[in-house]
Amino acid sequence: MAETSSLVEKALQYVTIIHEGQTRRNGEPFVNHVLRVKKYLEDAGITDETTLVVAILHASMDFITQEKIKKEFGEEVAALLINLDEISKTPIPISEDRSSDRIANLHKLFIQLSKDIRVLIIRLADRVDNVKTADGFNKKEREWIAKNSLYVFAPIAKAAGIYSFTRELESGALKILEPERYRAIEKFQDYKFKEIEKDLIVAKHKISGFLKSHGEENFEITFRKKSIYS
Repeated sequence: MAETSSLVEKALQYVTIIHEGQTRRNGEPFVNHVLRVKKYLEDAGITDETTLVVAILHASMDFITQEKIKKEFGEEVAALLINLDEISKTPIPISEDRSSDRIANLHKLFIQLSKDIRVLIIRLADRVDNVKTADGFNKKEREWIAKNSLYVFAPIAKAAGIYSFTRELESGALKILEPERYRAIEKFQDYKFKEIEKDLIVAKHKISGFLKSHGEENFEITFRKKSIYS
């Protein structure tokens, strides 16, 4: 496990104090959301210190002055936080059109708005957690979060090549919009995967043996379940 940098640790200490006593709509401590956003980025392979610091502080702009941020974390972190705050407040119209042209236009729009790919990635991670923890909102609000995730953010995540975020956004949205269908697929998938996992392992060993018999040594064979939305 990589060691936590001093700047990341400092940011973690800051948000613990800043968000002390604050709760989300579902009743959990607000700081939990911040920590999950950081983890989503790390799970996606993000190790850049500045990106992780901005992710940790992404909901702190109303509680820390720009001058304080610059002093404590540097001008780059402050600039990224300002940009992130700007795009978070920019309304993006929801449309069920998932054509390549719309996805391309959405991608261009967010890149233009964010000015920095790191801001875009943090915004996506934030949206992933929002759709996965939307249970504290009423039905209308949950549906808006789900449609926004499915028709706006999931295509952007896919275009940006962050497929783990795409899967989380799509499946999280389906769970809200069509809960019965989601549960039926989940139940079927779990049952079916257990049934065929042994066959997949056998196939993996056979392929591995075939490659090695032909002099190949540098390879990796994996398999996974499709996302529920897929």
